[in-house]
Amino acid sequence: MAKEGGSKSSRFSPDDVVLGKVKGYPSWPAIVVDAANVPKSVVKQKTPGTVIVRFFPDADYSFNKPSELRLLDKREIDAYLGDPPKKGSDKLIKAYKIAQNPAEWNDEQNEIVREAEEDAEEQQDELEGDDGEEEEAEVVEEKKKSSNSKNGNKKKAPPSTENSSDIKKRKLGNGEAKSTATPSKEDPNTSVGDVTVDAEGDGEEKDPNFDRLHAIRHALQRAFVRGPIDSDSMPAYSQTLTEAEKFDGINARILVQTKVHKVLKKMLQLEKGAIPRDVEFKISERSKVLLDKWQEVIAGAKKPEAEGTAAGTDA
Repeated sequence: MAKEGGSKSSRFSPDDVVLGKVKGYPSWPAIVVDAANVPKSVVKQKTPGTVIVRFFPDADYSFNKPSELRLLDKREIDAYLGDPPKKGSDKLIKAYKIAQNPAEWNDEQNEIVREAEEDAEEQQDELEGDDGEEEEAEVVEEKKKSSNSKNGNKKKAPPSTENSSDIKKRKLGNGEAKSTATPSKEDPNTSVGDVTVDAEGDGEEKDPNFDRLHAIRHALQRAFVRGPIDSDSMPAYSQTLTEAEKFDGINARILVQTKVHKVLKKMLQLEKGAIPRDVEFKISERSKVLLDKWQEVIAGAKKPEAEGTAAGTDA
């Protein structure tokens, strides 16, 4: 709810439904959002004294001065939808419809941003070589070979602009007259053997089981990596790990696409005693066994190519 008094920008609070104005556009329904639910690269562009809003229905961002915003109440929304202007666009009508009850839509956008930020952080970790393990060096080397043989040396992609909907679709797009800059995934393709796959699993080579294992990866990441571990939820967390253990159709490609094995590595790097009820559910022990198994799968995918290369050298 909007606050009384205080600075001009503090008149608005997260989740306030407002009518916002951006130059070149008609007044448009939006929702005030907390910076924690906005891509970091967008927040960096925010100017002091402005309010971050997310416009319906495309989830474009804008930094508005308080004077460019006003609260949009239910009566005004209902009145517009009851008698929309004849020249009103279908998208504007859709925006007003979402404004009637925006909670579910906004939660979805927050989740899209959160997952994209997590993926970006993981990607950055890989680029910085924080793991420093032989497997990572091999994957990078395979990527270089594939890139050099097919496309030459590629330069890293420049930052792109996209809104929350674009992130969900994983398609790049420009937000006209609106601040929507978000980090791009720099050179996300990774090779396993002779198959080049998209690290986010969105390319043509995406494994059909990707979505299921990707969901398991994010569930484990939320449970054990992203913040305090809830002791009461350990039975559910253990069940998620069981799903990973029983997952059928595991291969090197899907492991690299989902990066689920990296989450297991992070779990095993936790301090002793950090996982509650570990004696009861044996999370650490089971994670180690599963990680060893999956690393053998990845190593096995590289072995045939290594042998082929050696044979070619001998010839």
